Amino acid sequence: FVRLLVSGISAASDDYLIVGVGAIIVSLPLLFSRNSLASAVQKSVIGKMIIVKAFGISDETLKKYTQARNGKGNAMLFLGLSLGILTFFIHPLAILIAILLFLLLCFVAVSAEIGVLITVFILPFCSFSSNPTIALCSLVLVTAFFYVIKLIRGKRVFKLEIVDGAVLLFAVLIYFASVFSAGGEGSRNASLVSCSLMLGYFLLVNLMRTEKWIKRCVFALVSSGSLVATIGVLEYFFGKSSSQWLDVSLFTNIRVRVVSLFDNPNVLATYLVLIFPFALNFFILAKKRNEKFLSAFLNLILHDSLSFVNLINNF
Repeated sequence: FVRLLVSGISAASDDYLIVGVGAIIVSLPLLFSRNSLASAVQKSVIGKMIIVKAFGISDETLKKYTQARNGKGNAMLFLGLSLGILTFFIHPLAILIAILLFLLLCFVAVSAEIGVLITVFILPFCSFSSNPTIALCSLVLVTAFFYVIKLIRGKRVFKLEIVDGAVLLFAVLIYFASVFSAGGEGSRNASLVSCSLMLGYFLLVNLMRTEKWIKRCVFALVSSGSLVATIGVLEYFFGKSSSQWLDVSLFTNIRVRVVSLFDNPNVLATYLVLIFPFALNFFILAKKRNEKFLSAFLNLILHDSLSFVNLINNF
C-alpha cells in the first residue's frame, strides 16, 4: 500500500496489491480467533483432509496443540510487520512462497514419507522452475536427508532386496562410466544428478511400506496428473494448444495438440498413460459413493486430455 500511495518510492505492480489484500483477508480470522492453528485444522474439512488423511499426521498429534497459547499474538503481529517491511526489498509473493516451503520442510522433517508424497505431487509442476531437473533433484535430496536422520535415530528401516541391489549396481555403473568417459566434468555432473534421482526409488520402497502410505502416494500421483490433464483440457477449449508438434504429412485431420505443463505433447501423453492405470484402479476399488464419483471424474479428465493430445501421433 505504501508503494502505491507514497511518492518517491518505486511504484509497485498490481500483484503487490493483490498479495497484500489476500494476506489481510486470510490473517483476520487467525488474528481474532482464540483457537490454535492445530484446533482450526481439526475443525476444517479441507485442512483435516490434507494434514490428517493425506499427510498422515494423527489426530493425537494435533490434540497436543489444540489449546490456544497466550502471549503469542504480539510476537506474530511483530513478525507480520517485519515481513511487511521486507516487501520494500523482496516481492511479497516470494515471501509467501518461502513461508510455504518452510512449512513443507517442517512436515518432511516430522515425517520423511510426506517428502515422497510432495515430490510425487509436485513432479510435473517443476516445469515452472528455470531448471526442472535440479528442482526435482533438490526435493529428492531433502527427503533423503531427513530419511537418513530418521534412520540414524532408529525410527525408520532400510532394506535392500535383490531388485534393489540391481538398481544400486546400475547407479554405481552410471557414476563410474562418467568418471572414465571423455565428457569430463560435464559427464560427472550429469551422472550425479541421475544417481540423486535414483535415490527416489529407494525412498519409495523403504518409506511407502504400508497400504495406507501406498494409497496416499498413488492418490498424490493421480491427483497431480488430473490437474495436469485439466490444464490440457482448458488449453484445448480456450485455443491455447500448439500446432508445433504436428506431422501434417501423415495426420492431415489433426489440427492442434495440447502440451499442458510440458513442452512436448508426446511427454504429456507418456505421463498420462502411465497414470491412467492407477486412476482406473482407484475407480474399481472405490467403495463409497463420493469416492466413486471423484475417481470417475478424474478418469474422465485424464481420458479427455489424452484425446486432445492426439495419442496416435505418439506412435
